[in-house]
Amino acid sequence: MLSHLQPLRHLSVVLTAALLLALAACTPVHQGAPVDPAPGPGSGQLADYSFGHTAVVAEHFTDGPLNAVQRLPFTLAADATSFRVHLRNWNYLTDQPVPGTLELSGLWIGAQGAEKDVAAFADEPTRITREATLSDGETFTTPWIADDDVALTAGRPMLLSMGLRADHGIALSATGGVSWIDTFGASELGGVPEAIGDLNVGTAFLDVWIEYTTAPTTPVLFTIGHSLNTPGNVHPDLQPHDGEVTSWPQQWALSSGGAAATLAVPGAWTTSFGPDSLKWRTYGDATPDYVTFWASSSDLDSGRPVADVQLSMQVLVAHARSLWPQARVIAFTEPPRGSDAKTDAARAEYNRWLRTKPLELDAVVDADRILVDPADPHSLRPGITADGSHLNPAGHRLVAGMLRATIAALDPR
Repeated sequence: MLSHLQPLRHLSVVLTAALLLALAACTPVHQGAPVDPAPGPGSGQLADYSFGHTAVVAEHFTDGPLNAVQRLPFTLAADATSFRVHLRNWNYLTDQPVPGTLELSGLWIGAQGAEKDVAAFADEPTRITREATLSDGETFTTPWIADDDVALTAGRPMLLSMGLRADHGIALSATGGVSWIDTFGASELGGVPEAIGDLNVGTAFLDVWIEYTTAPTTPVLFTIGHSLNTPGNVHPDLQPHDGEVTSWPQQWALSSGGAAATLAVPGAWTTSFGPDSLKWRTYGDATPDYVTFWASSSDLDSGRPVADVQLSMQVLVAHARSLWPQARVIAFTEPPRGSDAKTDAARAEYNRWLRTKPLELDAVVDADRILVDPADPHSLRPGITADGSHLNPAGHRLVAGMLRATIAALDPR
């Protein structure tokens, strides 16, 4: 299906110019020295949290050089024993770097204040890296940070703040996530506790994820596929969400004490995840216990023969098993998303095939039967959709419950 990314609507600041000048006058240009790096990852197994992968590139979103702060919200579902942050100017959907040079003035992390619609830290945030340069899509990775220095506690809303500078005309990769962005010469103010930036529900910049270690018993989920795996929709102003934490993988993690890492991206087809795709390598040595596939809506909507989609799924499942042989592999049937009768006939044929648990799948979540409107088999149920094609928060909670029940049947532990 088409990407639900929206243009950045507000580049003005929450703080007035006078307040910004006052902050600049009373705050050091580079807030705080970075914490000492940890010697390596802490105890436990590796997990990851993505802020939503990039699917478009904003070629010219500003009339001048970029000088901005971006703050991103996140909530882990399992305590971290250590962590590090990765970021890159990269089009994840097409596996391509975005050319040009970005200057990173710093990264700060801390608990979010009580108001979830405001990008204010509850206390002084911790600076976790020095200045850095990112060129032509290369990945910048911070040192490992120990939990003694920064505690990422399960269920606690947090903010990741970054200062960004670039010359005029440098493009930025973008996601459909949630961010607060201030472009009013603010790159040096990333570490101030006060609120900075306008809330943007539907636009965040750069491909960013947190790699962390957690308890060895924490179940780990990798999610692969299209925009139904992500929180956004085509009307985020009318149907707001809270970023990645709204998505059903994170809702499953929060309700299960697990860790969910998405490889999914809006606009993806099954063919977006071929064996040569760099997407498979995003999370390094992390090993999932469960891998889910919900990936075929766009293929079927485009008119691809069902046999071709089945072959693509065979390739995806085989590659996942080659990478993570111990993982349970789970597929989702495709629900209606307002398509025409021809597409719905292909979807029904595909779903009948998937319900037979082909390809030695460990389980199938019959999302079609649960999400379809009983009064209109061509539509999603009322109350669970934001725009007729994507899920609202209630829909994501429903899907999370479906997966939780499926995993409980697979693994009664």
